[in-house]
Amino acid sequence: HYHMLTAEEVARQLRAHEQSNDLPDHPLIQRIDQSQLPSNEPCEDYCSQNVLTDGSGHLFGVYDGHDGDKCSSWLYKALPVQVTEALEKLPKDADTAAIHKEIEDAFVHIDDQFTHDIAEQLEVLSKRRLCDSEDNKGTDEEHVLVDRATSGSCALLAYVNTPRREVTVALTGDCRAIIGRFEQGQWRARVLSEDQKYSNRSERERILSEHPGEEETMFVYGRILGLGKLPRRRRRRYGYDADVSTNCFARCSAN
Repeated sequence: HYHMLTAEEVARQLRAHEQSNDLPDHPLIQRIDQSQLPSNEPCEDYCSQNVLTDGSGHLFGVYDGHDGDKCSSWLYKALPVQVTEALEKLPKDADTAAIHKEIEDAFVHIDDQFTHDIAEQLEVLSKRRLCDSEDNKGTDEEHVLVDRATSGSCALLAYVNTPRREVTVALTGDCRAIIGRFEQGQWRARVLSEDQKYSNRSERERILSEHPGEEETMFVYGRILGLGKLPRRRRRRYGYDADVSTNCFARCSAN
């Protein structure tokens, strides 16, 4: 039997994880509000708020985890730090193009770091296991790393540049950034990001342009190769070389 929630019960769930912080001295941001409605237990999603050390800007992030929280919990700590460090190295008069390039490079660096660290640790553990035992089963340590590798997360980051009075949005995945404006007596919503998913024609064309000749097998039932949803920050085996995928992943999946 299902219990129909009352309006009060719905409101209580929606506001259970609500937080608000006033910034009375900030020239652009009056208040920061955030809320979360978990669909899994434990929750796989995270959010972040960071301030550049010189106070010239704020970073706001949302990380939508998939297949567990191992990737999203790592990402929400690592990505804002990487972006903050990159932005703080820029000269004060850096133009918008330079800012965009630093943020983009930080995303790529973090993605590479996540993949490289796991692959490197799996290789070390695999060699140690072969030396210690003839058992071909994955070790507990390998299982932990594979759990991290096979989870995934979207990453949405908004940079509020106070001196320039600009907002820059960076995204990988299908989270969405929206700005609300009160115009002509009513609130209007404007989308600031572009979803990276199968229903987005430009995203399908981008992927196919990087995989010519694979049109018939690339998308099956609206998924990449029929398995993973369209690009997330890190998803399943994609991004790992054949040796890691074939040996370590297969070992740990089999037991």
